[in-house]
Amino acid sequence: MRLLSSTTLLATSLSLHAQWTELIDPELSQWEVWTGPPSNESPVEWPEKTAHPKTGTPVGEGDRFGVFETQQDQKGNPVLHITGKCWASLATKKSYYDYHLRAQVKRGTKEWTSVRPTTFDSGIIYHSFGEKGAFWNTFRDGLEYQISRGETGSFYLLLNTQSEFKVNDTKARYPSFFRRGSWASIVRGKAFCVKSPSNIDDSAEEWNQVEIIAFEDQVIHLLNGKITNVGRNLQKKSSSGWIPLTKGVIQIQSCGAELFYRQLQIKNLDRLPPKYRLILGNSATKRVRRRKK
Repeated sequence: MRLLSSTTLLATSLSLHAQWTELIDPELSQWEVWTGPPSNESPVEWPEKTAHPKTGTPVGEGDRFGVFETQQDQKGNPVLHITGKCWASLATKKSYYDYHLRAQVKRGTKEWTSVRPTTFDSGIIYHSFGEKGAFWNTFRDGLEYQISRGETGSFYLLLNTQSEFKVNDTKARYPSFFRRGSWASIVRGKAFCVKSPSNIDDSAEEWNQVEIIAFEDQVIHLLNGKITNVGRNLQKKSSSGWIPLTKGVIQIQSCGAELFYRQLQIKNLDRLPPKYRLILGNSATKRVRRRKK
């Protein structure tokens, strides 16, 4: 039996108990905004409104319509208020890899969209890369933790991404996560998403806890402490072919609906938390070589 030294045990303990960093401050100083095309239902004044963002003209850099605002909760902590007036991306200024991201999310009361109405659609796009506005004239490419009524925790592939997932049906166009299911390799185009299980409850109009654990080329989605999706062998398409997708900026979506985010926090990981290794299979022990910035 191989015994671990006290130094190794201490390093493991420190890595799994790293300090959380708050990403929201009153000035949103760690973020930048790209505003997409205002929808026909949007309350803003704009000459070129559209029925769907993928056919419209983006407004571009900055937040001229106040899509993203900050407030304070009862304890004086910052809260991100997404007004939903326009399709827009709130993106971190820096790139992240090997991390645990968490946030509490609550739906608002206002919607200005005919795309997926009444769902209060939003999401967190992570490992984002490429040009601003590449997807639907609003978002960078990447992988999405879907946040919307009845689908929170689903895994959406955007433009040039692929991954392996544990699913209930390897041939379905819209499979669902199944913990005891088979691994299926899914490329954007073959399937748009892997849905969260039907027994996951995000119906409450109060705060829901969303989490993303991303380590090397693996990821786990959680909602209120329950696993909703797992992915491994995350990849993006490059000029030389498919390569590991292990890092990128983090985007918060505005999709024409009002939402609130609070306690949006991140901490570094130097190893995958032990309780999640088994579900990821052999991929959990693999190392992906890459240059870290």
